Amino acid sequence: MSLCFAWLSLLLTGPAAAQETGSANEGLVVDGLGLPDSRPALSVRADAQAITLNPGLLGLVEMAELDVEMAARMERDAGVGLFAAIPITSFFGLGFATQWQRASSDEVFARNYQLGAGLSLADRLGLGVRYSFFGSEESLDIDRFSSLDLGLTLRLIPALVLSMVVEHLDTPRFRGEWLDPILHVGLGSVVLDGALKLDLSYSDGLAQIPDGRAQGTVMVSAADGVELFADGSYDELESRWGGGLELDFGNWGFSLGAHGRTLAVGSTEFDGLSFGLSVRPTHTSTVFESSQRWVRLVIPGSADERAARTLFGPAGTSFAQLLLTLQTLAKDPRYDGVVLEIGGLGYGYAQLFELRDAVQEVRAAGKTVVAYLGDGSTRSYALGSVCNAVYLSPGQSLSVTGLSTSLTFYARGLRFLGVEPEFVKIDEYKSAPDAYLREMASDEQLEQMDDYLEGIFEQVIGAIAQSRNLDASLVRGAINTMPMRPSEARAMGLLDGSVYSDELATRIATDLGLSSVPAVESEYQPPRPREETWTAKSRIAVIYVDGPIIMGNSVEVPISGAMATGSDTIIQLLDWAGASRSVEGVVLRIDSPGGSAHASDLINRAVAKLAEKKPVVVSMGNVAASGGYYIAAPATRIFADPLTVTGSIGIFAGKFNVKGLMAWLGVGHLTLKKGDFSDIFSPMTSWSDETRAQITDEMTTLYEEFIDRVVTGRHLDPSVAKSVGDGRVWTGSTALQKGLVDELGGLTDAIDSVRIARGLDADSLEVLHLPQRSPLSAYAVALPIDLFSVSNDDIPALETRTLDVPPLFAALAGRFPELWLYEEGEMLMMLPFGFGID
Repeated sequence: MSLCFAWLSLLLTGPAAAQETGSANEGLVVDGLGLPDSRPALSVRADAQAITLNPGLLGLVEMAELDVEMAARMERDAGVGLFAAIPITSFFGLGFATQWQRASSDEVFARNYQLGAGLSLADRLGLGVRYSFFGSEESLDIDRFSSLDLGLTLRLIPALVLSMVVEHLDTPRFRGEWLDPILHVGLGSVVLDGALKLDLSYSDGLAQIPDGRAQGTVMVSAADGVELFADGSYDELESRWGGGLELDFGNWGFSLGAHGRTLAVGSTEFDGLSFGLSVRPTHTSTVFESSQRWVRLVIPGSADERAARTLFGPAGTSFAQLLLTLQTLAKDPRYDGVVLEIGGLGYGYAQLFELRDAVQEVRAAGKTVVAYLGDGSTRSYALGSVCNAVYLSPGQSLSVTGLSTSLTFYARGLRFLGVEPEFVKIDEYKSAPDAYLREMASDEQLEQMDDYLEGIFEQVIGAIAQSRNLDASLVRGAINTMPMRPSEARAMGLLDGSVYSDELATRIATDLGLSSVPAVESEYQPPRPREETWTAKSRIAVIYVDGPIIMGNSVEVPISGAMATGSDTIIQLLDWAGASRSVEGVVLRIDSPGGSAHASDLINRAVAKLAEKKPVVVSMGNVAASGGYYIAAPATRIFADPLTVTGSIGIFAGKFNVKGLMAWLGVGHLTLKKGDFSDIFSPMTSWSDETRAQITDEMTTLYEEFIDRVVTGRHLDPSVAKSVGDGRVWTGSTALQKGLVDELGGLTDAIDSVRIARGLDADSLEVLHLPQRSPLSAYAVALPIDLFSVSNDDIPALETRTLDVPPLFAALAGRFPELWLYEEGEMLMMLPFGFGID
């Protein structure tokens, strides 16, 4: 909440009593009524009164806010003010203020109107402009007066901000005199995790005070929702002092201030009181909270690991942001319960169980969590079942029907078209090329796919049984009889009931034995911190490896929106993190089936080099297999979700020979070559036995290097490493047993691992998520550069290229990236199969 008790005094009680604003009765005094003279240049909080304090703060305002202020000086003046600030984007804001004042000394009534706009750059530099104009029926001079002012605020280092305001920049004319600009400069700091705020400023250029005026303010957060202040100012005429408190009750707050002054002759007098009321659309931490407050949280149908960005900020919610929201909700003292609305979900099962763990944290914090299912599918119920209670709309059926997947094979169709697939793979479980070589799955492919599906199925059954306190065999049997009506599901203990959404709150109160029907707020808004601490923050960089791994810069595929991670992009970020003095460690978040063997090897080396200097902890998402596992192997520690697809230690290479297709189309072709293997990857030639042997030898060497990287990075015996190789995939749970990963856990566990290893305080930690998605989703853009980092180590500007292929091929590339994203002849470390689980 703004320091409204102080700012009202800007017209009446002078700059000291007003903490951070000046007085319309001070400075340039003519017939008892003057102009605003002394507004200190900075505040440590940007809010509704930023326009009056410093327009340079308007671009830093976080939420819309409205303040109403009243003040009175004993037997002298009285006034009222209205202040508003509205953030338009994350870097641009507008402000408005209007103030009315009666000066009893000469019975002149004056009005002041202010319009302003501010722009922030990198959350460190704020620039703003303010236009002020006045009105008065009693004074024509005042009625005609206007002024143009400029404001600036600059975060020099994390603990210190420098601000400056120049008033009367346009040197306006008042009562026949041209006014010189007035300069205000100041320093501010926020320390002790935001509990203590300091503000010192100096103003010069005041006509009536040749030696200028010094001011200071101290603000202390005594408790959640309670802030105390004391302020003072000094010039050659008098000293002013004041103090008070503000109470925050959530969407509104109240403030009270008392002010006094000591004249140069030595007399001291009580100067007046100020009152204020602030309103805003979202909550801060408050003095008290009502009982049985509940909130609604909608789980989005899916969330990318990294959310795409628009020119005006993030577009959609990233998976990391969703986890953070649940973590914040768990710690939010304002709420006793949560209604989790779950519709159709498209998360991979590894992500799904990360969400289950996050919801369980909310429950463990003592909150009641109720799931309201928008559909009764397997994914939705698997997540909802972790809640205290699960409800379904009466018109829905519970359809936890289990898991299925489909494989597609193109060999016969390719032969019909005259296309001959040429592939060599190591080893028998490396079945990625089988879709083009075979008409049906091999025994090895069926074996590992069935094992993986069974692993997911058992995990889902076990999770549901544990959460609902049911026998696993009963859950399995129920699944085999799905779908079923809500009444039947309730009788089996799978549901707590069926209810329409408008009746849910009453049903919750009845079923859970609450003393009253909870008022469920429509949308969760995380609490705004009372103030960001300005002490130097340590940073952990979360670097995302999304999609196939390729050489060069990362790629976004038009139309399909598919991602491919480039080796140059990741290496540049890893090298930057290693050189940065403020980055304490790195979390490598991998959701990739692998890709280019060469690109994977380059990233592997960069990870190994960084791990020698700082912790590099891997967090595996839905998939971290083949090349995705290769780059993880040298990490300090590896976390996998229980259902992460990982392993697939193997390699393959190949091409499509289209000579038959060209002949069928009547297209002639002739190849001239110098060198026995110069046409080895030509699409118009077949591989001879000698050629195939040559490629097999090279891939065998690469496979041995893969095994060696696993042995070195995971500290495994070579025989153990080979036993988990052959291209076979494993679930995260099995990979833990095999020694391929160190611990089961999600992204937040990996971040905590780095934090604990480095002895960092969670409250003074900044987590960077890199690289950011392109603002136009499929087109290149650079990362914002942190110009004012404490260590002056800028986040590198990264380029994202688009895949230059026809739209139809671009759409196919999202499903078959190996066909389009790689150069001719590249050796691939790729997941041996691609499938979706229904």
